[in-house]
Amino acid sequence: RTIAAAKARFVSRADESGTHRKEMALWTSAGVNPGGTWYIAAGVGMGATLRVADERAAYVLSDEATFAALKRKVDLAIVSAGDPRLSNVYAVLPVNGARIRGVDTPDAEAFVRWLTSGNGRAVIAGYRIGGEAVFRLPVH
Repeated sequence: RTIAAAKARFVSRADESGTHRKEMALWTSAGVNPGGTWYIAAGVGMGATLRVADERAAYVLSDEATFAALKRKVDLAIVSAGDPRLSNVYAVLPVNGARIRGVDTPDAEAFVRWLTSGNGRAVIAGYRIGGEAVFRLPVH
C-alpha cells in the first residue's frame, strides 16, 4: 500500500511465474490494483527484472536465489524479508501416468521421494550462492 500510495516505481516480472503470482496476491491482499506510470510490467525473467529495477531505482519482489546471484552486480537493498506473507512455496507433484501417456510413474515417484526425504532435502538445504543458503525447508 505504501509503494502504491507514494507511486514509487515498482518493477513486476509480469510473466505469470510463481513470483509474479505471489506479487499479485500481495497487491490483492493490500487492496491495490497496480497500474499507472509507477508500475513497470517487465515481462521478463527474475534476473532481467532485477536489472530493470536497478536501472529504474525501483522496488521489486524477488526470490532469494536470484537476488543472491546478482546482488554484487546491482545496487539494490533488501527492504523487507522474513514476513511469512512473502513465502513462496515450491512444490513437486508426480504426473499421473494413468492419465498422461509416456510418464514413467515409478521413476517420478522415486524422484519425489528422494527430493522430499533426507538426501534431497540435504542437497536443497546445502545449496548456497555466495555462501548464503537461499532455500528454507519446512520441518516435517
